[in-house]
Amino acid sequence: MLQLPLLLVSATAAAALTQPGLPEGCLGSVQDYSKCVADNWFISTSDPCYPLDGVPRPGQQVYIRDEFNFCIGLPDPDSLYLQENYYNVSALPTILNAEGYIRSFCVGDYLPPKSKAMPAGGIVSAHVILADDYYQVSGLMDCHALNINCDPLPGGGYNDGGQYDNEPYSGVDESSGGNPGFSQWLQQAGEGIFCMRVCKKSTACPFTDDTKGCYYTMNITSIDQGFSLHDIRTNGTGVLETGEPGATWSSRTTTTTLTTAAVTTANATTGQTAAAKTTSSSGGRVEASVALLAMVWMWGMRG
Repeated sequence: MLQLPLLLVSATAAAALTQPGLPEGCLGSVQDYSKCVADNWFISTSDPCYPLDGVPRPGQQVYIRDEFNFCIGLPDPDSLYLQENYYNVSALPTILNAEGYIRSFCVGDYLPPKSKAMPAGGIVSAHVILADDYYQVSGLMDCHALNINCDPLPGGGYNDGGQYDNEPYSGVDESSGGNPGFSQWLQQAGEGIFCMRVCKKSTACPFTDDTKGCYYTMNITSIDQGFSLHDIRTNGTGVLETGEPGATWSSRTTTTTLTTAAVTTANATTGQTAAAKTTSSSGGRVEASVALLAMVWMWGMRG
């Protein structure tokens, strides 16, 4: 969805309130619904706040490699706009409040330029699907650890709290450390869950349905505890791999293990507690039956 950039401060205050990397007087971008409709949801060609440091901006690049290596977009704690309107007045922004004021937070060793490491305990579970036209990650997050407001929006808007995509200044890290050839992305998050896709073409990232939530736009039937990777690419393995944080590719096993406890609450803190109760001393893996694996395979094919 388009976020139209605005000059948010007066000329006299511009020097004190200009977000680094943006033109003088700019703090970021905010919604202008009527202008978005008039421009068919694309950024206007005349943009007074176009970044000085390029698009996608450093610190606003995401990617997905596997369940232990990915970046998602979250409210930027260094945003002057968010500081003035939320953090400095003892409030926390939702995902939607921070659209246009994001920072990429990453799990794993590789951080794109100016991205931040994911806060400890912020990601409770992560499940990755690798398809020919898109890579997808979904899971549970601890909103308290991430310092964001995950309360549901009035009337159920966005379903999961809010969404981000290529507009206005963010994008996919297409370097060798990220996802070369993937130029589109779509993310939704809130109420203790998150989901994100990076796509080779826009048809694989359903931007026009970006207010409908993870379960609809990314065909997710449930979001479970644990960490998994499902490769359904034409040249992929076609199998499910599971592991625990810190596992390496060589130490991961193939197809025989899966965490099965479904989280039925949307509260991430509750989900984390449930995960702790079902984790065994050997790493929390539960042996899966052949029938269960068949169900998982069908779920992955639908995703």
